[in-house]
Amino acid sequence: MRIQTPLVVEGVDVRFEAECGDQPMAGAGAPRRARPAAPCRRHKAARHEGLPGSVDVRIEKLAAAMSAFATVTRLEQPESHKLWQEIRDVLPYADGTARPVWRVSVAPGTGHQLVAALRLEAAVDAFYDWQGGLVWMRMEAGPEAELVRRYIKALGGGHATLIRASDEARAVTSAFHPELEAVVMLSRRVKEKFDPAGIFNPGKMG
Repeated sequence: MRIQTPLVVEGVDVRFEAECGDQPMAGAGAPRRARPAAPCRRHKAARHEGLPGSVDVRIEKLAAAMSAFATVTRLEQPESHKLWQEIRDVLPYADGTARPVWRVSVAPGTGHQLVAALRLEAAVDAFYDWQGGLVWMRMEAGPEAELVRRYIKALGGGHATLIRASDEARAVTSAFHPELEAVVMLSRRVKEKFDPAGIFNPGKMG
């Protein structure tokens, strides 16, 4: 029987972190608050999968190595399931506001560089998945689409989709990442064949 068990590392400045800005970490990828919340607390969750004996050994070694400079918590199955469900559902940003939220895919290991660059010019919260290759970003003000996509290109390319924004912002911001002109032309020809009347997603797709 295979199992999956994560370790949550709290209080260490790690590359692939779950950041909360000024919000309690209970809403930023952690299933519960381990101790009173503090501004910009950082957590990292590492999931270990495999046979029970193998998982136990790996977790013990990792916990021993990191406990000298961070608080390490092992989550059992119910808490583990809740944690990854919250990360999957982007629970940190289900805040009832219209603050712009981006879903960004970049090369693993470059997500934190993108966020660091953006923070020089805009207010943004972020948390990461896929070893830093998937970045969820919540902007303080406008979507800053040109800025986001410019930095993605500068870091080697990727893809940014605007998941949430106000109606006003959506009216002037493309939700989908710009495609190369050749791809745009090909998509347009395919769409004209399958949807000559332009019924499906007019003005949005292709």
